[in-house]
Amino acid sequence: MAWSDIQVSVRGVSGDTVTLSATNPNNHPETARVAVAVTLFGGVNLTLQSGNLTFGANETLLVPLQAPSAILSIDDAPEPLPPV
Repeated sequence: MAWSDIQVSVRGVSGDTVTLSATNPNNHPETARVAVAVTLFGGVNLTLQSGNLTFGANETLLVPLQAPSAILSIDDAPEPLPPV
């Protein structure tokens, strides 16, 4: 059981913000970060990352990540990252 168990999906995109849903399926707390690769209007590719997130047992967090300009598309499935 580790940060890599965190399940992440895209909840929605609005303008320059993508909201991720991140769930800890474990029966104990976890700490992780989440990331997603996006393309901005104008063709710039960027990976957006959260800071450390602390999840309670079986908790789901909604995590908004903001880009410097409007998001055109999601390029890759969001993923958990180890805490720093």
